[in-house]
Amino acid sequence: MSSDGHRGIEAFWDWWARHCDGIASAISAGTIASWVPEITSVVRAIDSGLLWEVAPASRATHALIVTAEGQAELFGVVDDWLTNAPSGDTTWEFHAGRPPGPLDTLVVEGLAFGLGNVRAQWTRDDGRERLDLELWHPAWINATPRALGLSSQLFLDRLLGEIDKERWIGSVETVDSAREGADPGALRAAVEMLADTATKQKWTTTQRRSLDGRATLLTMNEALKRIDHPRASWHLIVSVDRDPGTAQGPRSITADDVVAIMESLDATLAAVVADAQRSIFHFVVDPSLGAIAAALAWARRIRGAHVTATADPAWRFRGDLILGG
Repeated sequence: MSSDGHRGIEAFWDWWARHCDGIASAISAGTIASWVPEITSVVRAIDSGLLWEVAPASRATHALIVTAEGQAELFGVVDDWLTNAPSGDTTWEFHAGRPPGPLDTLVVEGLAFGLGNVRAQWTRDDGRERLDLELWHPAWINATPRALGLSSQLFLDRLLGEIDKERWIGSVETVDSAREGADPGALRAAVEMLADTATKQKWTTTQRRSLDGRATLLTMNEALKRIDHPRASWHLIVSVDRDPGTAQGPRSITADDVVAIMESLDATLAAVVADAQRSIFHFVVDPSLGAIAAALAWARRIRGAHVTATADPAWRFRGDLILGG
């Protein structure tokens, strides 16, 4: 996260300490709308992509929620925001993402629908450890695409909470014709079953050819999820030549050595690309833990090892690898 983001978080909580009692009083009095511009301003000073809302709480009277709205590059920002929050009390609790809530009636762009009447069908993807969904509700038949998208996402937020929605749900399709399907309780049970059996380690290997015709193998952990590593916003690449030679100098190293050393630095292995000449290991890291500097220092002692690191908060490198980048 940028230094501006850190300063924005500090400024937010300073501001909050001075105004939280007034905001709570405004909720009780029904005048919270008067606070919306100022709260929005201090939240967007952290990052312009963040959204916020207040809601009834489960352990306190009110909940303040700041959400990344599914933007992977902001998961670390909301995680830092929550880490710096004050201890909850009887008035306020804080959430980085919408928590689960009652399946009552929502109104989205003038469209009212009962959350308990949503019906679902799904396909379980054991490789990615996610469920791909089709959702239907009788009130959605004449809804606009935007209203359908918002309605389906808010339904899942209420049913599962925003964090588990990001963790366990893959594609979501809303259908506009009546069909049979499971009720929300059955969908929740399917997600819980998936969570109970998930390993977060689903490695697949694909053979392909590079642009210059070399045969390569891509091995990738399909179950590695951005939401589980909110602060791992950098992409660390460790390239190791397969035959570093036998001359005197830094010692050679095996693939297992590389993984063990990087994981000891709190780097998480995402993928490996290997050919006859070298192996290239792709890790994700939290830049605040010192793993990047330690990896660079380590590579200088190893014959045939090279390290590069770039900021990639959305983990776009994974798509590039799949496409052959």
